[in-house]
Amino acid sequence: LSRLLALLPRLPERWRGPVERYLAWQRKRHARKFARLGDVALVLVVAVPLPATGAWTGCLLATLLGIPPRRAFPLITLGVLLAGGIVLAASLGLFALL
Repeated sequence: LSRLLALLPRLPERWRGPVERYLAWQRKRHARKFARLGDVALVLVVAVPLPATGAWTGCLLATLLGIPPRRAFPLITLGVLLAGGIVLAASLGLFALL
């Protein structure tokens, strides 16, 4: 994403404005939901062991929402550890015991 955002200044002027407005609108729109749910939302997005979720998605979400890296890193790490625990439990058959 940082490479993509780095290309933003090189976009033609007619495209740069709409792209910047769209990103700002998305940040504003989802920041309210994130503020209400707290840091748990970022951890849960990362902790779901499905395709298109995980650390990369968490980093993208944190960047788009303007969450500082010092705050996002521990949350994403916790989510990855939870996802690993869920996959480990599933592969060991622990869910069958419930």
